Amino acid sequence: MIRLVRGLARLMALALWTVTCYAAVLGGAFLLWLARRETRGWRLRVMQVWARGCLRCFGVRLEVLGEPPVPPFFLTANHLSYLDILVLGALSPGVFVAKSEIARWPIFGALCRAANVIFIDRARARRIPEVNRIIASILDAGFGVLLFPEGSSTSGREVRPFKSSLLHVPVQRNMSVVPVALSYRAPPGETPAEKSICWWGDMTLLGHLPSLLSLTRIHARAVFCEAVPPAADRRALASALHREVAEAFVPPGDSTSEQGARAAGGMEAAETDAPARFSSRAGDRRVGKER
Repeated sequence: MIRLVRGLARLMALALWTVTCYAAVLGGAFLLWLARRETRGWRLRVMQVWARGCLRCFGVRLEVLGEPPVPPFFLTANHLSYLDILVLGALSPGVFVAKSEIARWPIFGALCRAANVIFIDRARARRIPEVNRIIASILDAGFGVLLFPEGSSTSGREVRPFKSSLLHVPVQRNMSVVPVALSYRAPPGETPAEKSICWWGDMTLLGHLPSLLSLTRIHARAVFCEAVPPAADRRALASALHREVAEAFVPPGDSTSEQGARAAGGMEAAETDAPARFSSRAGDRRVGKER
């Protein structure tokens, strides 16, 4: 009964928070449009606030190693769950490249569309050049781009090979790319992260969400590795990024952190004592490396 009540309370909080942020996105964007000012920066700021609030609603405790990049940046990460968008959106606000089915999700999809998320159907290869042009325009405007090059979310048993089709822009521009390793843990004695947090295979959103919402808390871990220098071609860059992420990755449920700490340059990480608390200054942040 307690798990059911907890899940329902979190679901209501998520829905209310998402509707509030969606209204803020549309209202602020309309006022900026009337003033003939650019709206993307406002949309991304609201997206970051929304992501941080959602992490609180889910009961996420976030551990961060390394330093999130400053825009404009190109960032790649392994993909385990829809929580990945919230974790990265809270730490490194930018424009996500996401699979097209997310656009059809109730409320969440509408907010993502309002935040200018780039949706792509990887089965339609003819659209990839168009997506690369959009990515280039986002970087030109001074914003960041976030990509999950595995192509789909996984169970976390391993980091799948990275696809290179959307790495054209950083190669063309001789640009460094930031690799990020994401991982999660569920509390001891509760449903394992592979089933309750990771969203993969033939799992449906409605079938998976109750398990996630009923967890007592969620431990999320983001390792920002050193930027990978420019590569000669897309495949070489994809291979180098995959190597960095795989080295820093900790499988769900594995409490070992030394591997990721080495990848982040030996920096210590601080875990929140309360769900996902943030501050705008890195030195005061409860989430992030210790000073």
